[in-house]
Amino acid sequence: MKVQPGTFYCNGREYMAVSSIPHKTALTASEVADSIAAGVVRVQVFSGCKALSLADVFKLVNMKGGQK
Repeated sequence: MKVQPGTFYCNGREYMAVSSIPHKTALTASEVADSIAAGVVRVQVFSGCKALSLADVFKLVNMKGGQK
């Protein structure tokens, strides 16, 4: 398990910092923020850093892919 900047592990689950999601995926910052505000995904906080589970990140990417 290689830890990269912007990733966290908790109880065997991988999380990605909200601020790094637009840089590592095709999502925009506003799409991520809108999904969080709408309650589509759940934010976890690690030492003051907001993060989404990798499963939630994939969920958002798949949702965007279906919008074409």
